[in-house]
Parts: sequence; C-alpha cells; structure tokens
Amino acid sequence: MKNIVLWGNTIEYDYYQKYIELEELKGNIYVLAIIFNEGKFIHGIDGIPIIGMEEIMFLEYDYLVDMNHTGQEERLRIMEILRIPKEKIIHAKTFEQPYFDFVEWLCNKKV
Repeated sequence: MKNIVLWGNTIEYDYYQKYIELEELKGNIYVLAIIFNEGKFIHGIDGIPIIGMEEIMFLEYDYLVDMNHTGQEERLRIMEILRIPKEKIIHAKTFEQPYFDFVEWLCNKKV
C-alpha cells in the first residue's frame, strides 16, 4: 500500500474522490492528507486531514497526486521550492483510465 497526498481544490477533490476512494478500497493506496489551493480553512474532509503546503515537507509519503487542472507552471515552481521530487508526482487524470489499478500501473511505469 502506497501513502499519498492529494493536492487541488475542493471542486477537483469532489470530482476525483470516487477514483481515489476505489483504489483505497482495493488496498492499493492510503490518503495521508489533502492540500487545498484555497488554504487550510477546515481541519479535514471525509476523515482525511487538510494540511498547508509547507507541511508536506514533514510527511513521509510515496506519491503526491496533483488534482489541479490549471496553473501548472506555478505548481511546478512551488513543488520545486518544497523539494518534491518529480518522480513522486502523479496527475489525478491517471486514475480515470478504464479498469485502472494503481499497483499494476506502478509496475508498468517502472518497466
């Protein structure tokens, strides 16, 4: 099971939540926290803690799932400042693939 952090806004979270939850139910991933672009305005959602961007530096996680649809240049700059390795970044659109399985995708990605 891989530990992930989600990053996006509340609308994007609502959209991708069903894909992420399916992988959690399969036991492939565990969502440690969510970073919302709007800031840390609540403590959690769906039982998942909300953290500020800077707090990711203190988390042990395997992947950051980027749910954002816009502002890629700015996000990449922020990720560089926060020292998030590019290998750890997965765009949430990946989860939309038909019959998607995170573990299988990881195996194919490493080939």
